[in-house]
Amino acid sequence: MKPQILSGKNECPAKEKTAAILWRMSSELIGVYLWFLKFSNVLLKLIQ
Repeated sequence: MKPQILSGKNECPAKEKTAAILWRMSSELIGVYLWFLKFSNVLLKLIQ
């Protein structure tokens, strides 16, 4: 029983770290996507 408890404690911080990394990556990707939309709108206005 004790090794299972220790492994459970070791897995929780790893899951939290991976979730934090995924959250940062997704938020950065959203920011890049929004920037790209603004940039493409400016280009379309210049072309027209």
